[in-house]
Amino acid sequence: MTANEIARTRLAVHQLANKQPHTSHSLVAHMGVVQAQDYAMAKWAIALRLQAAAETQVEDTFSRGNILRTHILRPTWHFVAPDDIRWMLALTAPRIKSQIRSRRKELDITPQLLAHSQDSMAQAIEQRGHLSRDELDTVLAEAGIKVDKSQLYHLLLGAELDALICSGAPRGKVQTYALMTERVKGQQDMTQEAALTALAQRYFASHGPATVSDFAWWSGLGVRLARQAHETIRQQLLSFEAEGLTFWTAPMQRTPAAPGSVILLPAYDEFLLGYKESRGITVDKAYQKAISFNGVFRPVVLLDGRVVGIWKRKLSKTKVSIDCQYFESIGSANEKKAELAAEAFGQFAGLSVEFKQSRSDKI
Repeated sequence: MTANEIARTRLAVHQLANKQPHTSHSLVAHMGVVQAQDYAMAKWAIALRLQAAAETQVEDTFSRGNILRTHILRPTWHFVAPDDIRWMLALTAPRIKSQIRSRRKELDITPQLLAHSQDSMAQAIEQRGHLSRDELDTVLAEAGIKVDKSQLYHLLLGAELDALICSGAPRGKVQTYALMTERVKGQQDMTQEAALTALAQRYFASHGPATVSDFAWWSGLGVRLARQAHETIRQQLLSFEAEGLTFWTAPMQRTPAAPGSVILLPAYDEFLLGYKESRGITVDKAYQKAISFNGVFRPVVLLDGRVVGIWKRKLSKTKVSIDCQYFESIGSANEKKAELAAEAFGQFAGLSVEFKQSRSDKI
């Protein structure tokens, strides 16, 4: 495959083209996880991959707990299906805890403090229902645990990694936490080998063609465990060489999407963040600094699976203003497709659209 063919194949595999009849829940389960530190953009990431979905439909699925949001692979937010959250945490949480151990020490977060805070949070949520971050901060203070923002973040992160809490039902724009035992019924036990196999299968089925190093990055497992996981499914995959790298794909992966697609991709989308070694298939080196700064990834414009610009949105009660800024000329036909993509975002958000586009030389 050429780089362009790989990019267009990923469009199909990511459900951004040739979409299958998924629900929000089955889409997240298919992807394994969907990166979600930007909650608003993560809802758009899901909707883009469905045949038709309004923001309210995705929100309802999330509110009812049919998809959950927690720290589960790398130490960042992801959407995950309830049936997958426990075995994934059992596999990935030990490595995340190892990564943050020194930071916990800097913040004076001891095992005793973690245990005390988790007992207090669990009791409060059980008695009062889903609680927000600020409400849990008050709960801890009332229990004699007075912490700053960084310490509170790590106490909540610790409770998530220990499978005590996960996302609750939002109250308007305020996110809440719920007890895992309420949101996830039953226990799905897996051996480490079975969990490694399951995670690798999800990744290459929903993100391929990809490299083993891409999988190591996405999963947060590190190179050794990622290679071990890959070995368990190696015979199930096809491989090929391109761009000086070895790519692996699941046999059922579809042919490249038809050329000519223009997509307004949300910030932190799996289409970009699902890769590291082979991200250059989608993002030219000349544009990489324009789409990310200190780990903050911006919403981008995709043309045939390749980044050609960025886009911004400004919301009011009745309207969304969308501004596309291109790094290169994309032609009048593709500019019209970008306008249609902006209209699709407006339909998703239930808002009218004001659209403008321009060429930007600031890369």
